[in-house]
Amino acid sequence: MGCEHGTWRRIRLCGGLGACQSLFAQSPVDWPYAVFCINDLMAFGVIDCARQRGLSVPDDLTI
Repeated sequence: MGCEHGTWRRIRLCGGLGACQSLFAQSPVDWPYAVFCINDLMAFGVIDCARQRGLSVPDDLTI
């Protein structure tokens, strides 16, 4: 199954990336300081998203 498939998608790299994009779609004032990920693949997705927004991990965002 690829990242496009329902539940499986949410626990993979693209799930972490998608979830992070939703979090950072808010005003920067509301951005989180930390994100808990259920596995390493999701964490890598969150790290990619944070870096795309110019954030430093772990200085600006703790995973």
